[in-house]
Amino acid sequence: MVAATTPPGPDVSIAPRYLGLTGSFLGVGIFVYILRMYTRIWPVQRLGLDDWSMTVSVILMTSIWAMCAQAIKHGMGRHNYYVPLEDQMKAGRLLFIIQPMWVWSIAFVKISMAFMLLRILRSKNWHMFLYATIAVQVVSSMIFMFILLLQCRPIYAIWDPATPNAKCWSPLPAQIGLYGNAAISIITDFVFTVLPITFIHKMNLPLRQRVAIGSLMCLGLFATAAGIVKTSLVKTYNNGGDNLYHMVDLITWGFLEEEMGIIAVCIPCLKALIEGTLKQLRIISSENSNSRTAHNRSGYLHFGGSQTQAHQLESMRSRSRNHWRKSSGDQEAQSQEVILPVGKDGEIVKTTEFTFVTEEANKDSAE
Repeated sequence: MVAATTPPGPDVSIAPRYLGLTGSFLGVGIFVYILRMYTRIWPVQRLGLDDWSMTVSVILMTSIWAMCAQAIKHGMGRHNYYVPLEDQMKAGRLLFIIQPMWVWSIAFVKISMAFMLLRILRSKNWHMFLYATIAVQVVSSMIFMFILLLQCRPIYAIWDPATPNAKCWSPLPAQIGLYGNAAISIITDFVFTVLPITFIHKMNLPLRQRVAIGSLMCLGLFATAAGIVKTSLVKTYNNGGDNLYHMVDLITWGFLEEEMGIIAVCIPCLKALIEGTLKQLRIISSENSNSRTAHNRSGYLHFGGSQTQAHQLESMRSRSRNHWRKSSGDQEAQSQEVILPVGKDGEIVKTTEFTFVTEEANKDSAE
């Protein structure tokens, strides 16, 4: 990390473009994450591995943004030529630390999505595919992390060029690792976006609801686009002696990929919350959204073979409730005879009738 011998340009900082753009998406990402956790904790706590994975990713994302903001104070965004060597070293150390954190943050976003799909899909083949995807994310992240840690011996020579007897690789291995990790991330984003859409069109839902759910799932394409732009900037990684300036765009798009991924994975979990809010505001009526979407106990939609069965069960429950309400109205005039019939010796007998909707639903389902 050595400054150039000639001025590469004016002493200006391009860091504000990082702070403004990524800071805005960071706020949105944290907001939708809080809403997601609210829906997963209240009124019934049903946290799963997807929620914990997302929590790890959000913690890493927030830490990375804070460390980048600190690196800006030491010259990130400016040409190395104008930054004192001591500040270059401090900024370089921070930028090195955030790289493995960023890789794992991206991985945990994908892992969270995989765990969420594991709760939704019931096919054994899909389960095998999703577990394999999780394994690929873990292995590729570990490989890239080891490439970063083995770049120089001793490791602090990465940000301290004056380290005596240091042995460092060329930037090529790290760039190859970035390309490989980016390719896996882009493919995973695309697959996880398209996969739910293949099931949504089969769901027994009104077209408007299917379009809405599909649109939410397509938010992952924004993360894919950000990943593609980031990949095109990998060539700027450790570019000559002006990395504090040239790496800003790479870091910005990498951070946007991470934030958009978090937003895309969290928003589909807010469907019930958004729907409830719209009902309270009377933008939609309760009848139009009356439980025609099948959910399992974890609060997610059912896809695949079990979705139809779950929807039928919900429909039977709805018919049972409507039948009970109608019967109650018809028998209201006869309530005294039902509750207080006369026995053999003029005794008053109280009769209580219980109707178990779940038993009726299970019975109909078995038939």
